[in-house]
Amino acid sequence: MHTTTHGVRFSLPVQIGIIDIGAYSIRLEIFQVDNKNRCKILEQLSQPLNLGYDVFRKGVISPPKVNLLCSILKEFSHKLKEYGIKHHRTIATSAIRESFNRDILISRVMFETGLKIEVLEAQEEARMLFVLMREVMQQQYDFTESNAFIFAVGTGSLIIMFSENGKLRCAETEALGTVRFFDELGRTDVNPAKIIDLMESFELTTRFADALSQRNGKALKIIGLGAGLRALISIRNNYQKNKIVELAPEHLLAIMEQIQDEPPERLAVKYHIPDHVAISMAPSGHILNYFVKKFNCHNVIFPLISTRDALIADMFREEPDPFDDDIIASTIAIGEKFRFERCHAESVVRNSIKIFNCIQKTFGLSNRLRILLRVAALLHDVGRFVDTRKHHKHSHYLVSNMHLPGISEREMQVIAVAVRYHRKAIPSTSHPEYTSLYPNDKVQVCQLAAILRVADALDRAHMDKFAKMNVSRREDTLLVRAPLLSDLALEKLYLKKKSNLFREVYGLNVKTNGEL
Repeated sequence: MHTTTHGVRFSLPVQIGIIDIGAYSIRLEIFQVDNKNRCKILEQLSQPLNLGYDVFRKGVISPPKVNLLCSILKEFSHKLKEYGIKHHRTIATSAIRESFNRDILISRVMFETGLKIEVLEAQEEARMLFVLMREVMQQQYDFTESNAFIFAVGTGSLIIMFSENGKLRCAETEALGTVRFFDELGRTDVNPAKIIDLMESFELTTRFADALSQRNGKALKIIGLGAGLRALISIRNNYQKNKIVELAPEHLLAIMEQIQDEPPERLAVKYHIPDHVAISMAPSGHILNYFVKKFNCHNVIFPLISTRDALIADMFREEPDPFDDDIIASTIAIGEKFRFERCHAESVVRNSIKIFNCIQKTFGLSNRLRILLRVAALLHDVGRFVDTRKHHKHSHYLVSNMHLPGISEREMQVIAVAVRYHRKAIPSTSHPEYTSLYPNDKVQVCQLAAILRVADALDRAHMDKFAKMNVSRREDTLLVRAPLLSDLALEKLYLKKKSNLFREVYGLNVKTNGEL
């Protein structure tokens, strides 16, 4: 048996199906995974469908396109049944992700085809790509000693990631897809100068100035991902047997010059690639070259992986999730942006996790909830950047508008509301930010906030007095013991004020040294 990160267990060998609904095509891959986790493609099907044209211009997918999508997915569903595929996923990226009518579309697809579409949020796509990219890079480079900018250039969006010492520090997704240029601007208006002007308008290098300042004298790696880039670099040589290709900028420019006068339809025929990939080649090269010049890099690295590769790898990657440390690194980077008091934040994290570990099994708390708790503890005071008065409400607003790779938007709202309740009032039906949550999310907010309030009270003096504390449970009491090295009067006072929610959620009184 093989356990995946999604809690699904497979008996190997196993056949898997993946349907990828992109902005410009729908693809089905059926493959078999053997006992050594090696993948063999059994069948590949692809149908062009320009969903991006509707979404990027009008914000919705038109009824005729929805009809075509359902028709294609019906055929793919039948193919899955022919193979007897039990394990399959249907993934949608930028087009459906940005469509205003996506919920109606997903419901209709489910009714007509039986396929449940999973919208791959930008944060999740960044997580999967980064984890696989790091695994591939580590085979050839000491990636843990590198600083790198990673650019995943897609047809509908551009994902930009910065890693420091092998850990992801920040990630952003921009509406800068290669084929999207043509749909939004018109084919005759897309040229290198126009692309550069559009890139400049996003002020990307300014927004990533903090990341660039943290290079610590290390050479910066530029890493390019995306179908257009893979097609582009395959022109000069056959790289299919290599997992990583490294090129000097002048070699990349030479390849781009080779195709600059070729129309996309001729490139599609000449190199046996789909139309949307042919259209992507030149814009992909211009986007990457823009950053190479901006960052004055000497080499560009191309790990030959795709989003589907990342998805497959993710399905068979065993726990614990290797991205957990990256989530924390990204959270700390955000905290630094808001000038948080890192020592206090990390003290609250330590206190929170010791309490969590003590009660986890008793109350069935998930490992995933532990990650959300660590993020909430790190960010609970970021609202002080706005104003110390009512900073818990400012923290809620800031966190609710943050994007963290590996954390879904729904989870981010849970974290934000938990942060809102780290002091003052406890969750109430009179608070719209709480009542708007799903029922299970309300439970998670109470579980997180209850622990967070206690952990924050234990560091009320911001002196980490409970750094070496022991936490144990005795009947209806959670006993927190700290070495008797300092006066704990202030912490005990605030613990009485803030432990009410913990008692309501977990049925436990919280007591410290000498209170039993």
